[in-house]
Amino acid sequence: MISQADRARLQTYLRRMLRNPDVALDAPARAKGAVHLRIGDDVLGTVDQVDDEGERSWAVTLIVLEDDL
Repeated sequence: MISQADRARLQTYLRRMLRNPDVALDAPARAKGAVHLRIGDDVLGTVDQVDDEGERSWAVTLIVLEDDL
């Protein structure tokens, strides 16, 4: 699970890297739910925390619906 502090750090990083101040990481609705990556009202995907051999990283999964194409 991604802590609130890490979520805030990631959000700041993604806003800077994507050059978009509207990027937001929403807390999961339930305890073990996914963190949603959104820009404005559009949910673009999820973010998961990966802990492997003492190293921490985050994986972003983009979701593209066929109706959106």
